[in-house]
Amino acid sequence: MLNLLTIAAAAAIIYYKPDFAELTHGKLAALGILAAVHAGYLIFGVTKRATLDASKAYARQLTLSCETLMVQMKSA
Repeated sequence: MLNLLTIAAAAAIIYYKPDFAELTHGKLAALGILAAVHAGYLIFGVTKRATLDASKAYARQLTLSCETLMVQMKSA
C-alpha cells in the first residue's frame, strides 16, 4: 500500500509541479520506478512458504538467544 502511495505522490509531483518540490523529473521517475519494483517484489516474490521459513528460523534463533541469556544469568 505504501508503495502505491509513493508512486502516486511521485506522479502527482511530476504532473502538478508544485513550488516546494524542486526535485528533477529524473529523480522522481527513479523513485516511482523503484517503488514499483519493490511493490512487484512484495506481490510476486514474497510467498507464504518463504515467510513461514523465515519465521521458523527467527523463532529458533530467538529461543537459542533466550537460553543463552538464561544460562549467563544463572552463572552470574
